[in-house]
Amino acid sequence: MTYEQALNQLITYGTDINNAYRVLAQQTQQQILPLKVYKQHLKHALNLYISAQIDDDDLTLWATVLINQTAIDTNEIDDFLFALTNDDMMGGISPASIKKMYSLIK
Repeated sequence: MTYEQALNQLITYGTDINNAYRVLAQQTQQQILPLKVYKQHLKHALNLYISAQIDDDDLTLWATVLINQTAIDTNEIDDFLFALTNDDMMGGISPASIKKMYSLIK
């Protein structure tokens, strides 16, 4: 998996995300045009959590890695990522809090 493929897996919370995490951890960040993450990507990750396909640690890790990738433009969902990585501010990650977050996405 290339660096750019790993970024795409991360953005989309793809089926090979664990391999993507390994690639991103092993390779230095590369100078590429920033890839943009959109609200639909966030909705997908939240849906995975709501349907119990991932847990709160998975969701927090995803948000943290997204924030720390300079090759990813997170401007559209920065506030949501901040809330996920500082979950104590929203009373913790739970199905109820994530459903509420999902309902706030326009």
